[in-house]
Amino acid sequence: MKTQLRFLLVLAITGCSLVALSQTQVYGPTVSGRWTLSGSPYEIMDNIIVPYDSTLTIDAGVEIIFQGHYWFNVDGRILGMGTSSDSILFTAADPVIGWNAMLFNTSTGLSEFEYCIFEYSHCDISQGGGGAICCYMNELNISHCSFKNNSL
Repeated sequence: MKTQLRFLLVLAITGCSLVALSQTQVYGPTVSGRWTLSGSPYEIMDNIIVPYDSTLTIDAGVEIIFQGHYWFNVDGRILGMGTSSDSILFTAADPVIGWNAMLFNTSTGLSEFEYCIFEYSHCDISQGGGGAICCYMNELNISHCSFKNNSL
């Protein structure tokens, strides 16, 4: 009996350790490539940018958690393709402070979001913002997404 309890305790501690190791801290300024479920959650620690001629692909089920009031600029492309049963979440660690917004100002090519949740964006309108997504004459396709608790 004691051996079984020890085994279960070791298994529980190991499982908790693996969960804690799966987070990815993201420091700016540039991001691109692929954000996978195995690296989730992605903790945004600074303002970030997808550079011109680069693409960031975000897999279904990934959580992007802004650790402060940071911008997410997209000068290249972003493809956030969640599913109806596994959305992509853009949120803030502190809902009161929130994150700033995702800004498409000079992006290149079509960016797409499908089955994403955008919440707790508190955009600084003095910097030309909007709620969660700011888009100026860019190609952007948004479908089956939710926007909640965002403000200017």
